[in-house]
Amino acid sequence: MSGGAAVRITTSVVVLALVSSLPMAAELSDPPTSSEGYVKLGAFHLRPALALKNVGYDSNIFLTETDTVSDVTATLVPALEAVTLFGHRARLDLLQSVDLVYYLDITSQNHINSLTDIKAEVLLGDFLYQGNLVYDTSRIRPSNEIDERVRQEIGTVANAFTWSRDERNELGVEIKRKTYSYEDGASAFGTFYTDLDRDELTGAILASTQVRPKTDLTLEIAHTDITHDRAELDRDAVINRVVPGLRFDASAFFEGELRLGFMEFKPDDSSHASYRGPTGDANISYRPLARLRLQADYRRDVVFSIFGDNLFFVEERFGLQASVPISHRFRLAAGATRSTFDYREAVSSTDFSGLRQDEVDQIWVGWSYALPGRPRVGFRVVRWDRDSNFEPAVTSQYRVMGEARYAF
Repeated sequence: MSGGAAVRITTSVVVLALVSSLPMAAELSDPPTSSEGYVKLGAFHLRPALALKNVGYDSNIFLTETDTVSDVTATLVPALEAVTLFGHRARLDLLQSVDLVYYLDITSQNHINSLTDIKAEVLLGDFLYQGNLVYDTSRIRPSNEIDERVRQEIGTVANAFTWSRDERNELGVEIKRKTYSYEDGASAFGTFYTDLDRDELTGAILASTQVRPKTDLTLEIAHTDITHDRAELDRDAVINRVVPGLRFDASAFFEGELRLGFMEFKPDDSSHASYRGPTGDANISYRPLARLRLQADYRRDVVFSIFGDNLFFVEERFGLQASVPISHRFRLAAGATRSTFDYREAVSSTDFSGLRQDEVDQIWVGWSYALPGRPRVGFRVVRWDRDSNFEPAVTSQYRVMGEARYAF
């Protein structure tokens, strides 16, 4: 961790200690308990965990159309959560997890991912301050258009103040900065991963009010300035969003959140296409029958692109899954997802000419079993297909995967 990050963490701890003597009009939530898997050690509540996921067979690890390569893979994920409370006035949460990704034959794909997440909460009368530092480094496919696994580093610094006079109404402001950095290298269509290196600075107003006993009306108004590291590429832009939504309590007939609104994506260089239109996300579950649970998810947003002269594409995803318990330990589940990816600037090259459009379908079936204590095991079969008018992007894959999770 950098020296600057260490200074910020030290400063946060000092601030938490100083506010412990201030009068408060509210209290923090109850401290973590042993029933949640936490163990008290000195000033900290600790919760270690271990997961073994994506264990099984992948039919097409490089997502190629021809000459596909299959392999056996597994990912080991040790993690540790730590929580410390400063009286009833402040709280500090720490999370560290590591992904150890292993391929049996194609060892060049073996890699390590790491996530460090630090959160602080301080109650100041009717105000709640929330701070967040995140460093995430992973070797992944950054988006649908990049099939190579690329090292991506994301750093996040966020600060938010929320005002609340009662449990029904909240008003907050948030300032968030995210930096994206990618490894050197050229994509399959000739552009460079580092063209995606950028800094995103967002200011947002967040509000919510309870309109029914188990339903909140929410609103986000946000402005984002995006600055790319390579200024000569003229890829800078601004994003404005107004997104109202509904949030349903976990005990309601519906559970989750639905947000649908409007956004404007405006590049600084007017020769690039812009976007003005709907945006949103949703994750809603409900139980039409006593033993059947349905869950629907949705997302529509812009994603940065390095395909030809495109600055972005519009991604839209619909998903539905169902699960039913066979016993108090054993559960069956199945799901399907369809995603579309629409580009806004035509490309003219030797192997493609026009506006690229992709469509990805995924279906899966699986089961999970809760062993006595805290372990849980599961198994899933997944079929994934991508169709496109850009012929090199047409491909398919199936995976047979198991997992096991244990919280100590």
